[in-house]
Amino acid sequence: MSHMLGLKCRECGRLYPKDVVFVCEYCFGSVEVDYDYDAIRRVLTRETIAARAKSLWRYRELLPIDGDPVVGLHSGFTPLFRAERLADALGVEELYIKDDSVSHPTLSFKDRVVSVALSRARELGFDARETRARAAHQFSLARISCRMRCALLSVGASRTAASSSCSASHVLPCFT
Repeated sequence: MSHMLGLKCRECGRLYPKDVVFVCEYCFGSVEVDYDYDAIRRVLTRETIAARAKSLWRYRELLPIDGDPVVGLHSGFTPLFRAERLADALGVEELYIKDDSVSHPTLSFKDRVVSVALSRARELGFDARETRARAAHQFSLARISCRMRCALLSVGASRTAASSSCSASHVLPCFT
């Protein structure tokens, strides 16, 4: 069950439905997801989270999707390592470092955001992805998109994992 109420402008507080909105049409402020935190508190406990699969989807009530995820089912849950000597050197009591070099499927922290974004895009009816991102983001997008019936449009002038030379637009069909 989704606990997303809609979208809310960070500047003026104007509410929008759960639709494709990039910016507030009244003040041009950025919009963010507005959650029903009281409802989340009633259903999401430490025990619930601990009992779920070890992926980012164990926190799905806090993620902006309505239904079940469609891609990136194994993304996330990268380990935290305590860095005692670095904490001492910085003068803090505790310090942890997240090791994103073991993220799946592309060994990039971008896999988490791409998994959520593509799951939401599918819910909104999109069947193509377009990116102007840098290589790590494009590689994650290309890899995770291939799990969906979609097309990936890569635009830009940089060399990327999604296409070897992007001096023009490329459409990469990804059908399973």
